Amino acid sequence: GGGGPGRSDAAVASTGGSMLAAVVGGRRAAQRLLPHGPGLGALARSSTRSTRDEAPSAGQLWNFFFHSAVTFVGFGVMDNTVMLLAGDAIDNTLGVRFGLATLTAAAFGQIFSDVSGICFGSTVEALATRIGLPIPELTAAQRSMRVTKLVGTMGSICGVVAGCLIGMSTLLFIDVNEANRAKREKELSTIFEVVFSHAREVFDAEASSLFVLDREKGQLWSRVTTDVPFVITCDIGKGVVGQVAENGEVVNIKDAMTDPRVNHTVDRSTGFCTRSILCAPVRNAAGEVVAVVEVINKRSGEGFDASDEKSVRLLATHVG
Repeated sequence: GGGGPGRSDAAVASTGGSMLAAVVGGRRAAQRLLPHGPGLGALARSSTRSTRDEAPSAGQLWNFFFHSAVTFVGFGVMDNTVMLLAGDAIDNTLGVRFGLATLTAAAFGQIFSDVSGICFGSTVEALATRIGLPIPELTAAQRSMRVTKLVGTMGSICGVVAGCLIGMSTLLFIDVNEANRAKREKELSTIFEVVFSHAREVFDAEASSLFVLDREKGQLWSRVTTDVPFVITCDIGKGVVGQVAENGEVVNIKDAMTDPRVNHTVDRSTGFCTRSILCAPVRNAAGEVVAVVEVINKRSGEGFDASDEKSVRLLATHVG
């Protein structure tokens, strides 16, 4: 009776041990058959991450470059156009009134340009999307890759350069010298008011004028004159003023009625009678003739004398 159960327990233990050994042995065999390294879970995670972090293709990079470039073309066009138009308007108004340098006006124009970029930046991006640009299909990991960032930066640079060049076409419709002429005219008007208001008393003359040289047009013009309210122009080398501008020498004509160098066109149109003329060139710091001082009709004596010639030279030096 007592021996039966003992044998049964031994048999169960023997059988359980055999099964445990078989399981352990099978696991070891499986490990020998599989390659050494991380487990299946780790391999699966590595495979998924490799697929996700795969470098973008050439087509994806090209789409990203093109999208970045076109967007920044709009920014470049807006930036340069606003800066040039605003800067030119400021230069022709505040610049002339307060004597601001052209670079100062350009700096104010850049402020308007930057403000426009902030206000209308989203509009430019919306327009770029509306025209049907292909949107680059890149994952966050791909966008953070070095090659993607480099391509995007190069596209943005090319786009903004192209846009700025297009924006510079505004210069074709702007008179870039208008502000300089206005500033020069204002400066000369101030000089005229200060100096020539007493010129007739100093020289005992009936009239005086200051002719400004415009080398681009090959003319001299006088908008500031004591007796003639309109603009007078003459060509370089023609007439007394034109010859003084060309030769750079003082000319003293005691009898203008008989001298062939005198042009009486203005006299005929205004009724003024020119009897004697004294002209002197005005030079800049480089020694170039930039204007001509003209004093007309000596009231006393027979025309202007050597003392007047010396005085007009000093006056021309002061104006220059």
